[in-house]
Amino acid sequence: KPFQTDVHLFRRQQEAMGNKCCQCQGQEAEAVTAINAQAYGQFDPEETLDTKRSAVTVVFQLPNGSTKDIDFTTRPWGIDFTKSVPVTVKRVRANSHASSVGVQVDWVALKVGGKDLPAEFAQAMKIIQNHVLSLPENK
Repeated sequence: KPFQTDVHLFRRQQEAMGNKCCQCQGQEAEAVTAINAQAYGQFDPEETLDTKRSAVTVVFQLPNGSTKDIDFTTRPWGIDFTKSVPVTVKRVRANSHASSVGVQVDWVALKVGGKDLPAEFAQAMKIIQNHVLSLPENK
């Protein structure tokens, strides 16, 4: 039962932190952990704001059909994207990080941080924003 599994894992975590589990009655923590991991398989820790990165690689498709990997190391990037999919560079701000690494207008973002951008605009922008925010700020 998924709910009981979650409760047992929580109690095992409490026990590991010094709290005594009173209802698990000897169940194996490894088995519970494996079931719990499957139950929460949709959660992706790469998309949290708590993750800090030294670089984010974006794979762009260029107008000629080739692709180019660009590594961003600070934020803000200085890119204005279209408000639709495919997520396309609409403008590169002068003297920005994006201009210094060679990003050009009409490039299409295909992947961010090794993840394919989804076909839904809001989800794609969330991935981009979370990766941008994971970088140190340019001061």
